[in-house]
Amino acid sequence: MTWRPIARAWAMVAVIVATLVAGPALAVTKTVNGISLDINMPQAQRGVQYSYQLSPSGRTAPYTFTILSGALPAAFTMSSSGLVTGVNCVSTNGSYNVAVRVTSNDGNSADFTSNQSVSINMTAGPASGCALTGGSISSGGSTPQVGQYYSATISASGGSAPYTYSVATGSLPTGLSLSSSGTLSGTPSAAGSFDFQIQSADSAGNTGYTQYTLAVAAASSVVVSPSSLPTPVLGVAYSQTISGSGGTSPYTFAVSAGSLPTGLSLNTSTGAISGTPTAAGACSFTIRATDSGSQSNTRGYSGTIAAALAVTPTTLTTPVLNPGLQPDGGDLGRRGSGDLRDLGGRPAGRVVAERFDGCDQRHALCVRRVQLHDPRHRRQ
Repeated sequence: MTWRPIARAWAMVAVIVATLVAGPALAVTKTVNGISLDINMPQAQRGVQYSYQLSPSGRTAPYTFTILSGALPAAFTMSSSGLVTGVNCVSTNGSYNVAVRVTSNDGNSADFTSNQSVSINMTAGPASGCALTGGSISSGGSTPQVGQYYSATISASGGSAPYTYSVATGSLPTGLSLSSSGTLSGTPSAAGSFDFQIQSADSAGNTGYTQYTLAVAAASSVVVSPSSLPTPVLGVAYSQTISGSGGTSPYTFAVSAGSLPTGLSLNTSTGAISGTPTAAGACSFTIRATDSGSQSNTRGYSGTIAAALAVTPTTLTTPVLNPGLQPDGGDLGRRGSGDLRDLGGRPAGRVVAERFDGCDQRHALCVRRVQLHDPRHRRQ
């Protein structure tokens, strides 16, 4: 045995042998630097999903596992917590050696390297049941964060659609859930690193498995302002600016949910929302502000863009001053130019003089004064 100091602790070289073939696996427990571990993992059935948690003891938990060199078989993964998962679908027999380091929470560590590395022997699996590729995850570039809504999509390939999804091993981050259609969503309530495995199943009953380690960031100090935005008006130019504070400048901005009203766009560098709305209706969207340290926060906005008002009628009749008198004809532009009759058709008098006083634009009226000679009223 060889002793050497590592990070103020002592590392011991030992060996873990993991054999994934038919037949029983012998339980072999080793103790290295106060850490005890069963170094023989259980056997793996060909073409069947495999999951085994390496469980050290003797030191302060939790323990972390790091692959130093080598590689696990295709479709197999080892999480930082020592969870080994996969499906034995290798096409040829072989041995896979992986050098790993196990570290306890109090700083004690042990390296398993060289001829003492973790050894996984694989027997060729059947062709059927191994075509389906476990789902990949797409979150649109967003990172889960305490107190912020998160949504990601799991997608599988290599089988017969439609696919269904479920959690095979491990635990999702607190506050998140997985739908059978592959949507991973919710609002995380606790920060940390979470290891879990998703099973994808196609319509023919084939399954695939994918291991994930999802890190949830702590609540952000970034504040998105303002708390509300003025509602845009249809057909009217609009400009408002979203800003970030509480973090480290500069900030970038993105629409993380919903969509801006038709005709408006977001400047991802300045946070300006501008344009001219071209469609009426309800709108709802969420803006995410991210600082230079990758801390982010969101704020939602909503409103209703009303349709343009229709003004009717499009034309108005010209008002008539003192409609009780109507011109009988002739040119009113000169003295004695015509007769006036009342609305009953009776003679009202002859115009002997007239004067134009102008128009009142507030009331859309024009005033013309006339002097009449009324033959019905004679002096005695």
